[in-house]
Formats: sequence, C-alpha cells, structure tokens
Amino acid sequence: MDFRQTIITFLGLQDVKIIDLKVFKKLHKIEVKVQQNRESCFCRLCGEQFSTVKEWDLKILRAPPLGVFQHVTVKFMQLRGILRQL
Repeated sequence: MDFRQTIITFLGLQDVKIIDLKVFKKLHKIEVKVQQNRESCFCRLCGEQFSTVKEWDLKILRAPPLGVFQHVTVKFMQLRGILRQL
C-alpha cells in the first residue's frame, strides 16, 4: 500500500506529489510538503499547458485532522507561469 498516495487522498488534494513529510508524534502534529505536478498545470487565461515556469509559489495551508494528528499543515508548492502578451 502506498501511504503517500493515501495521505494525499485523505487530505483531498489532486495532482500533487509529496516532497517531504515531517511527523512530530509528541505534539500530534504533521507537516506535509507537496508539489504540484507540472503535467496537470494549465493557464487559466488561454488553457494551454505551462511551457516555462517563472517561479514556485509556497502556500501554507491548515488541513483537517489526519488520524491521531490533530495539527496538520500542508506546504503547497504551486507553479506560477510567465504571462505572455496575446
């Protein structure tokens, strides 16, 4: 069983992969760092797939409890593309 995919499913995330996973057992805390899959990133203006990436944007999100872990933090690395002039 792939526990990384199970964690992604339980958190309700789509088209991401887990980069880092930190577990703090005594604090009942978990930090999951995920990165968006490049193949599933499309421009919201033109609908085309990103050809070049300007930068990765880090978003820190709070997630619902995951089993015994009451404090769940998701560090989400999202692609930001270059805006082309049409």
